[in-house]
Amino acid sequence: MAPLILNGLEVRTRLTESLKVRISQYTSPLGLIVFSFGTDERSQAYVEQKIKFGALIGVKVFHVNLPQETNMDEALTAVHRANNDYESQGIIIQLPVPSHLDADALCDAINPGMDVDGLHPVNQGLLVQGRRGIMSATAKAVITLLDHYQIPIEGKNIVVIGRSSLVGKPLALALVARDATVTIAHTRTADIPSLTRSADMVITAIGKEKFLKAEDIKEGAVVVDIGISKNSEENKLVGDVDFKNVAPHTSAITPVPGGVGPMTVYCLFENLCEAYEARKPLGR
Repeated sequence: MAPLILNGLEVRTRLTESLKVRISQYTSPLGLIVFSFGTDERSQAYVEQKIKFGALIGVKVFHVNLPQETNMDEALTAVHRANNDYESQGIIIQLPVPSHLDADALCDAINPGMDVDGLHPVNQGLLVQGRRGIMSATAKAVITLLDHYQIPIEGKNIVVIGRSSLVGKPLALALVARDATVTIAHTRTADIPSLTRSADMVITAIGKEKFLKAEDIKEGAVVVDIGISKNSEENKLVGDVDFKNVAPHTSAITPVPGGVGPMTVYCLFENLCEAYEARKPLGR
């Protein structure tokens, strides 16, 4: 039986109209500030996606592109100024940043109530405690995609490959909050296949092409591929999963591109709505 393809682009299209209606009911316009540095092509492409989707749903995206040589003091000053921008309800730092900048310190400088990427220690701390906060957009995208296709989480044995603060850790916590049993694997894990072969679901986010192979999963597992890298020979984006060979052995699987990625953009703007509503509970 052919696996269920978890089509994030299709799901986002279905959900977008309700998000547009939600935003149209606000008494104040929504704005999102996106900081980037230099002219990195991939970063600029991601920013353009946000600008385009924002325009589609009625959100103004303010792109602040600072020079590559911007120092830490200058970058922090720009972020602190953005915290007081009355036209915007959310701020994100487009990662990665130049090596001479401290990405964690920049994210820490964002007002937690405007941290729509869910990277501030306050929001991550709330997630650890199982309390309501702003969840990482990528982690939220995975949960939203699974829920849309009614894929069970409760009671499942799930392996998350990757331990970043942006994806792996918040996603593991979100899955635990939904009563899954979660194992986090990473680059220092001695034998990852020994974990994934017994998992009901494998979620990978390490950016290593064809890392997960057919023999690494049990028959009928759900596979979610968040990783993304570029195949130099074919000049195309690929995921962590050897999709062609893995897919026939799964019950459901995400493609790359077109799986979690489109949903991440959607969830970022959903977080923006939640940030606005939390700050202005009566200001819809």
